[in-house]
Amino acid sequence: MFVMLEALGNLEYSVEALAIEEKWNQLLAQAGYSQNPDHSICFPQALLSRIASYAFAGYQSIGCALSSKSSGAKTHDLFNEAWQRFWSDPTSYAEWEKKNRVAGLPLIG
Repeated sequence: MFVMLEALGNLEYSVEALAIEEKWNQLLAQAGYSQNPDHSICFPQALLSRIASYAFAGYQSIGCALSSKSSGAKTHDLFNEAWQRFWSDPTSYAEWEKKNRVAGLPLIG
């Protein structure tokens, strides 16, 4: 999860990364998870951060289009909107999704 959150930060989704991290931590707390003491020795955050940075640089170097909050690409922007709607109002999400499907596929799930 740390690497995913770092990647979101590299893509300028820091606000979204913080919201995801908060939800993730709530899930861990509710599940009664406690981190193995050896985890930080085996997977130091500095190393994981470098991995995320190298992955980001590699992705850019092969010419892949980076994600942005508003790319102008209908499907990409619709996925972003879907996540925002899902987290802000999960009870009405299913109805919104029915109205906004791309090629008949569900957006989330």
